[in-house]
Amino acid sequence: PKQSDVIKTAVRSAQELMHGKRHSEALAMLAKLDTLAGKSAEETYLIERTRVAIASLANDDTLLIKSMEAALASGQSPAGERSEFLHLLARKYFNRMNYPRAIAWSSRYVDESGKDPAMRRLQLLALYLNNDFVRTQKEVAADIQAEEAAGRKPSEEQLRLLVSCAQKLDDKVAVASAMEKFAVHYPGKK
Repeated sequence: PKQSDVIKTAVRSAQELMHGKRHSEALAMLAKLDTLAGKSAEETYLIERTRVAIASLANDDTLLIKSMEAALASGQSPAGERSEFLHLLARKYFNRMNYPRAIAWSSRYVDESGKDPAMRRLQLLALYLNNDFVRTQKEVAADIQAEEAAGRKPSEEQLRLLVSCAQKLDDKVAVASAMEKFAVHYPGKK
């Protein structure tokens, strides 16, 4: 039989095992496919996408992360799924306090999808928690400027982050400027 037929049959069998809650057997079946050389990007995606489903059902975050990254690397993920995977990877890495990876995946999400303001907040917090105060300050200042230019009030969180970055950088002029913006938008709050 052709390799593609072998892969499709094995993936179908793994999916049946998965539906029967026989996750370790399903994963073992997919592991056999890893030894095949010359898989196409589409075949790799099919295998990894099946692994994502099994890992999710088995609550195996390590395998879930690895499989989502491999599925994305295949270049075969549909746009909606790609956005979902980017979002999930950024959150998983953030929750593991792996801020460099959270930054990488959230940045890719913002660049490619950009729809979820919560992901932008995660990106900024990951930058901040990774001690990249210069970049965080620059990014949050740009967001605040965009809000003001659109006639909207920046969030209290944005302004607090701007103040905190300026303080971490020991930039007294930037602290004063950020505090002034805070006072203009949120008078009476500290």
